[in-house]
Amino acid sequence: GPVQFRDIFMRFNYVGVDFVKYPDVKVVADLNAAWPIASDSADILVLSNTLEHMPDPRHTMRECYRILRS
Repeated sequence: GPVQFRDIFMRFNYVGVDFVKYPDVKVVADLNAAWPIASDSADILVLSNTLEHMPDPRHTMRECYRILRS
């Protein structure tokens, strides 16, 4: 989304993901389906104002787990 914590994130290799194209969103995707992000590709994931809007939060958490590096 609109990157509420911009000062924290923008100094890292930040990849914004949302279902709508915002200025700092690099990946636009249906978050209820498989995310177009490689497995084991992220050190950190931050969900802000997200989970409460997901119809299947378990799917969301499975995708987060898949994307996070072991």
